[in-house]
Amino acid sequence: MNTEAFKQILDCANEVVHVFDESGKLLYVNKMAEFRTGVSAQSVENHSYFDVETTLEKSEQWASWLKVSRERINETFSGEYRNLKSDETFPVEINICLVTFENSLWYVASARDIQGRVETERALAESKEALEQTSKLARVGGWDLDLVRSRLYWTDMTKEIHEVPPDYVPDFQTAVNFYKEGESRDAIVNGLKGALEEGGPMGVKEVQIVTAKGNDLWVRAVGDIERDENGIPMRIYGSFQDIDDQKRTELKLEESLRLLSDLTSNMPGAVYQFEIEPEGTVKYNFVSSGISRLYPNLELPNQGRLEELLGKIVSPLDFRRVQLAILHSAKSLDSFHVEFRHPNLKMLRWFESSAQPKRNEKGTLIWHGYLQDITDRKRRRAELQEFVDVTAEQNKRLLNFTYIISHNIRSHVANLLGIIAILDDDSADVKNHFLPLMRQSVANLDESIKNLNEVVSIQTRVGLNMAVVSLREWVNKTIMNLRVAIEDSGAMVQNEVAEEFTIYTNPAYIESVLLNIISNSIKYRHPDRTAEISVYASKSDDQVMIEVVDNGLGIDMEKYRDVVFGMYKTFHAHRDSKGLGLYITKTQVEALGGRIQMESEVGKGTRVTVTFKNRHEPSLDHR
Repeated sequence: MNTEAFKQILDCANEVVHVFDESGKLLYVNKMAEFRTGVSAQSVENHSYFDVETTLEKSEQWASWLKVSRERINETFSGEYRNLKSDETFPVEINICLVTFENSLWYVASARDIQGRVETERALAESKEALEQTSKLARVGGWDLDLVRSRLYWTDMTKEIHEVPPDYVPDFQTAVNFYKEGESRDAIVNGLKGALEEGGPMGVKEVQIVTAKGNDLWVRAVGDIERDENGIPMRIYGSFQDIDDQKRTELKLEESLRLLSDLTSNMPGAVYQFEIEPEGTVKYNFVSSGISRLYPNLELPNQGRLEELLGKIVSPLDFRRVQLAILHSAKSLDSFHVEFRHPNLKMLRWFESSAQPKRNEKGTLIWHGYLQDITDRKRRRAELQEFVDVTAEQNKRLLNFTYIISHNIRSHVANLLGIIAILDDDSADVKNHFLPLMRQSVANLDESIKNLNEVVSIQTRVGLNMAVVSLREWVNKTIMNLRVAIEDSGAMVQNEVAEEFTIYTNPAYIESVLLNIISNSIKYRHPDRTAEISVYASKSDDQVMIEVVDNGLGIDMEKYRDVVFGMYKTFHAHRDSKGLGLYITKTQVEALGGRIQMESEVGKGTRVTVTFKNRHEPSLDHR
């Protein structure tokens, strides 16, 4: 073979080929060598092989290398080539063979670029190191059971978790025996058996092992099965993690929650713990069983947006106020205390909640608080406030009444004293003249004292003789009692109260109230039209309303609104007007825990509305 043919053969090679003599002087490079090392065929005589191969030097090492290389003919070894143009280096695998050509000994160095492989190996090494570090930090090991050869392999971390030496060789039976006898061992055996029979993964098992040193340890074992093309299991492999600290903490927390649940199960209301994460998610870590008594059908998720969770327990009327209280608590780290209604306003239930925030080691805000039903307390508070208001109003009226009566009695007594002084005159004419005046003063004094007694007795008799009565029947009785006045006036009185309408009240007082209001409608009828008087009644869950409507003279409410129920206040010129009826009526209504209101327009008529609490039975009054 001539030289040219030899060169053509070398140019066809995909590897980098250098041909050199025993001195290292380059004789020829193929086209791939020109491209990768920058030595052209024209400049080859100016270079030696060790200009390209960077691991060799111009020294006596060259001779020794040549000697060694003769002994390593056709062996592959690693080296490094340099590109003489770019001065970049790249790793190679070199194979050198000796060729006798034209009576000369030539060295033919064939090199393969392994840059990609080296980088891959480096990445794998780095990945392996990172995996080993992660394994150490997370204490996660691996295991692999070869079902064909019945060989079990454990990683170093798996051995460390089992507290066996690094040279320990496990087998299947001893590996199973490491699992604590009972529930843990059964879980692993059944998991493996189920996976082999059913074809699925073994799944995740949190079980206990007893280490070689006798320590109980919680671990998480995960496994899967590899099968051949016929579905026959070939190997089982998986991971093995030490979760002892985490599991024991978890078990302690569960025990604490169970204890807390036991302690709070019989408490009124509910206790809770929730947290708000930085992005706004609310998590309920604990809610005692009492929540089911407060909200029987409540489905409270473990986490969600604050708006969503509040919407399930707070009335829309109170929603914004409660939300702002919690947000302010998060900002100020002060406790919040709120009262709010049930989302279903028809239930008429009130709740109270209070919680104290605390920031944990992760920076998350956690609230510990309670929730309780305060409907009865709110009702009693309202009743007490109403009683206080009524008492204050009654005291005010009584004080005013005392001033009035005191003034009237003093006036009557002064008249009597004056008449008595005059009667000291023996003149018969004088006595005959002043005796009628004396009788009138005594009568007026007697009336004032009776009025005083009537008002005082209203306050003391209010709780006596309470009963459930038919309102329609009492309206009819009132109409019968006023039949003479009705017939004389030509008035038309309509009883629009339903037959079954009942209220719990003092019968004598309700009769007096109806009598005063209806008789006023008759007394102050309009002279130019027939008096029309109607009595209505309505009832809701919490109140009873009685209305008496007439088309009489009417009252100027702009002028008299503040004094319309005052004592001795009259608004029409009528010989029987004393200004006491409406005052006594208001006193009786309020003594029964109700209120009275009037709407009136001069020349058109009057509407008097009396409102009482709806009490269904006597026991509720003392609840």
